[in-house]
Formats: sequence, structure tokens, C-alpha cells
Amino acid sequence: MWRFISGAQAPKRKLTNDEQLEKGREYEKVKRSRGFLQNWSREFPGISYDEQNGVMFCSVCREFATSSDTTAAFVRGTNNFKKETIKKHVDSELHKVSCGKREAATARPGSTRADKALEKLNQTQISRLSVLFRVCHALAKNGRPFTDYVWQCKLAVQNGVDVGKTYRNDKQARDFTAHIAAAQRKNNNHDIEKAKFITLLSDGSTDCSVTEQEALYVRHATAGVITTSFVGIHSVDKADAQHIEQGICNNMALNTNMDEVKNISGLPDFHQGYQISNLGSPAGYCTFLPNFDPCI
Repeated sequence: MWRFISGAQAPKRKLTNDEQLEKGREYEKVKRSRGFLQNWSREFPGISYDEQNGVMFCSVCREFATSSDTTAAFVRGTNNFKKETIKKHVDSELHKVSCGKREAATARPGSTRADKALEKLNQTQISRLSVLFRVCHALAKNGRPFTDYVWQCKLAVQNGVDVGKTYRNDKQARDFTAHIAAAQRKNNNHDIEKAKFITLLSDGSTDCSVTEQEALYVRHATAGVITTSFVGIHSVDKADAQHIEQGICNNMALNTNMDEVKNISGLPDFHQGYQISNLGSPAGYCTFLPNFDPCI
């Protein structure tokens, strides 16, 4: 109808989507000249421009990208100088992972998120193990069987104590108790080594199998503090002076840093809980005292 109106011009036909895209590509290729803007480096840290090759790249991704990422546009360099292109790269998984690696590499030890998470996990685990070790220590002090450890853990859970879900069997209780004993033995040895004189205390008994046993203790004074420490229990073939003397030497060699009792500096005092006739008889323990020191 526009042809029937004098001086009127028909409106331009609206371009389709495909025609608009083609027009934009033609404009970018022929008419418009794009380049790298220096403010992009300030706005997006890590984005740099290679003047020699005429490309922009991400220095963070180049340094920390894996071998499989070497073909990425911002690793090898790109001449697609658009701000939208940079934004897409900054939001990409590659860039986020590379920034995390840089943060971990430049951070102080223990300050990264991974270190803090591990520290928190370790603190939780240490707290749980502390409860379990205290249970094992209580069982050992009261002469209870390791099987009690299982229901003790269940009781702790019912009381709201976090003990975790692992290390809750009688075999683990045995291992924990062995470590407690080793730590206590180490402390005892340290105190005994500092002592100038010690006293050995021994007493005999029989267990349920009617096996003769000797319990050995060491009493010493360190810095004015008198301490009595348990050394160990050993079985003897016969409750006479010769076997007791040999058992004490073996016990000290096994549970202390001393090879034999006679290597103790100073004169050892010995108290033994048997009959005086056994102790002082011609076959008693007194006859073996000169073995420790010829002056006796």
C-alpha cells in the first residue's frame, strides 16, 4: 500500500536471527578491529597480553594447568579479544582449580583450606582416641578383660560421648593397652636412669595355673621425690634364690634400659617377700648379694 501514498517509503524488512548473526560475523571480520585492553589485566588478575604473538592468556592457568589442559584457549593463548570471553574463562572449572593450586602453593604452611580441614579432622580423631585410650587404661588398672572394652564404648555413645565407629573391638583394646604400657615404661626408664640409687621390691605369688610368679618394682628418689614404679611380672621355674635372682635380672633387662641389675650405679637395696629362712639360709638370696657388689 506504500506505493499508493505519495512520498512514503516502505519500512525496511526486519532481519531474521540467522541474518543478524551473519551480519555480526561479517562486521567482526571486515570492519571492526579488536585489541587487548590494558584495564582487563587489572580487572581480571592473571590475564596477560603477549605482544610478540598478539594473543592474551591466563598466567595462572599456564603455570598450574595439567598436561591435558595445554590446548585450552587461555593456556596456549587466544586472539578473541572480548570481555565476555575472559568472563567465561574466569568462571570455568580450569581457572578455579588453577587458582586453588596457586593459593595452596603460596600460602603459609597450615593456612590453606585443606590444611585447616585436615587439622580439624585430626583434632576430632585425637579427641575420640583419647576417650578410647582412657577406657583401656581404666580396664588395665582394674584388671578387667579386654572384652569389657566393647560395651564400655557402647556405654560412652549412650552417654553422648563421640568415640567414632572404628577401633571398637577387643583386639584394638589390646593394642591400645600395649602402647600405654610402652609409654609408661619409657617414662619409668627415664626416671630410673636419672636416679643415683634404686631399691628393688619383689614379691611372689601363684596364678590360676599354679605357676610361680615374681612381681618386681623399683623405688627411687629423683629431685627429692620418692617414686615406686612397676617393672613387670615374670615367671620362675622354682621359688628359690637362684631362680629368683635370674628372674629379676631377666625382668630388668627386658623392661628397662639396664642389661642386668648389677649394672646399676650405686648399691641396690633389695626387699623380697619370702620367708626369712628362705632369704637368709645358706641357699637363700643373701648368698647371691655379693654378685652385685663384692663389698657385701
